[in-house]
Amino acid sequence: MNNLSTSNPETEAKIEKYIPGNSGLINSGNSCYMNATIQTISHLYMFKQYLLHNEDAIINILLKNAPKFFSNAQYDDIKTKISQPNFVPQTLSSEEKSIIVNSTTTYQIIKLLKGLWSDNVSSNSPRQKNSTINPISFKKIFSEARNNFFFGRDQHDAEEAYNCIIQKIQEELATNTNTRIKTEKVSVNELLDFKQEIKKRIEKSKSEKEKQEFLRKCEEKKNAMPNENLILKSFKEMKKYYDTSKSVVTNYLAGFLHSSMSCPDIMCKHVSDNFEPYLQLSFSIPEGDNITIYDCMNEYCKEEILDDDNLWHCKGCNKNVKGIKKIDLWTNPKYLVIQLKRFDRNLSKKNNNMVHCPITNLNIESMISPINMESMHNKFFMYDLQCVVNHEGGMYGGHYFSYCKDQNTNVWYKYDDEKVNQLSGGCIITRKAYMLFYVRRDIF
Repeated sequence: MNNLSTSNPETEAKIEKYIPGNSGLINSGNSCYMNATIQTISHLYMFKQYLLHNEDAIINILLKNAPKFFSNAQYDDIKTKISQPNFVPQTLSSEEKSIIVNSTTTYQIIKLLKGLWSDNVSSNSPRQKNSTINPISFKKIFSEARNNFFFGRDQHDAEEAYNCIIQKIQEELATNTNTRIKTEKVSVNELLDFKQEIKKRIEKSKSEKEKQEFLRKCEEKKNAMPNENLILKSFKEMKKYYDTSKSVVTNYLAGFLHSSMSCPDIMCKHVSDNFEPYLQLSFSIPEGDNITIYDCMNEYCKEEILDDDNLWHCKGCNKNVKGIKKIDLWTNPKYLVIQLKRFDRNLSKKNNNMVHCPITNLNIESMISPINMESMHNKFFMYDLQCVVNHEGGMYGGHYFSYCKDQNTNVWYKYDDEKVNQLSGGCIITRKAYMLFYVRRDIF
């Protein structure tokens, strides 16, 4: 499994010199869940690099998207101005632009990343040692998200915090674009060309009978090429999503799930297929000893037969049946984020079972849809571990901290609020592992 030792606690070494990215974050009162999340985002190298090196372009997007997200009740004049049908950012004053930009999660995370990764305190004053950063400005904006859900000093879930930050960045940076979905499968392009030709003929046809004949031929072709037709359906759904939601988030973190519901009647065999985007995967932890992440993957993708209380109405035979549900990955992202579902709200307990995970060479090929496998433009299914968010404690209390790998040196560090120490031995994956951040091999 390429694990480091999972039996001994990690050994920590103090950092005696300045290393970019290794500053601690002040805990402002039960904010460890937020700090651990920020440190992991800071170590998603390509994601972080985009935010740091495209500030001007990002500000332009934030101002253009302001009508979608700016809702500060203190600035009704700005809200009125940006709600105009003919609004353009050029109509805003410098002060108004600053108010809008500084109200965003995106810009606050950029300011934090600058503090974490800056080589110098000033241009002429090189740092001798990492300082501790107070994320007070970020905390203020972050606390106001989700109707002040994170307001105050209550303990929260790191996974909820991560999702909130990523979703806010996505909301603030999403742009419209004309996305082109690629395929290397010749038969898919053949079916696409056929459907486009039929569409042209239907548009030109003046006879209803002739139109119906063209539609019949199209249905025959689709039925003869079910896999290719499914791939084209996925293209339509992916294009719809990416055309209105393109951002750094979708570029690095988004993939698509394929879910199917099949009729168990062998005389029917009707299948309903759906596609939806995902930014992370949440894995249940199976019962038993020596559980691995691959067991979790198999559990996630296994077929599920609906029971009598959850019958599915099959449009093929027009009956309520025990549908067979199946989920797999249609596409896989550059950064794969996995949550281990340790908290059982129904049983009011935390699952502390060990889940063995590879530090390198996580292979997710078994999760990829075999239908889409051969048509994928990029066939990269190997991942290496980049970050881990850990939770120690029980169901209703505890502490979060993170382990993150330096992308340049491959050295692991522990980020525990203000404290940052190098991990010089011991294990990276423990019973405390809660969120796993894997990076796909091909992006470097």
